[in-house]
Amino acid sequence: PIVIKPRWGMGSIGIFIAEDEEELDLFTKKIRKQIFNSYLKYESSQNIEECILFQEKIDGIEYGLDVFNDFSSNLVSVVAKQKIAMRAGETDKAISFANEELFEQVEKFVTENGFTGQIDIDIFEKDFQFR
Repeated sequence: PIVIKPRWGMGSIGIFIAEDEEELDLFTKKIRKQIFNSYLKYESSQNIEECILFQEKIDGIEYGLDVFNDFSSNLVSVVAKQKIAMRAGETDKAISFANEELFEQVEKFVTENGFTGQIDIDIFEKDFQFR
């Protein structure tokens, strides 16, 4: 299964799960219409070819990371939470935790990619590996 969603979306607006190629084509057309008939058209019009994301649907434990970097891409802090309940695409209930191995991976990721300021990262744990 493939998750199809707006690149610059929020909540659960315009998210579909395609189980086969026919659904993939149908949902791609549908989400494009939804994007350009909503406020998402402003961000999406900057790069129409990349306004839709296609991602593997991963079943596993979902985590949300609030990552704080300085303006030189150095990691300052990570607040990690395991998502327990979701509503309309937003975390409704979560528990915080610390995991040094995960934090080291996050530090490498933000440093190598030059992220500055605050970023939000969602990850899944599948077969005891973070993806």
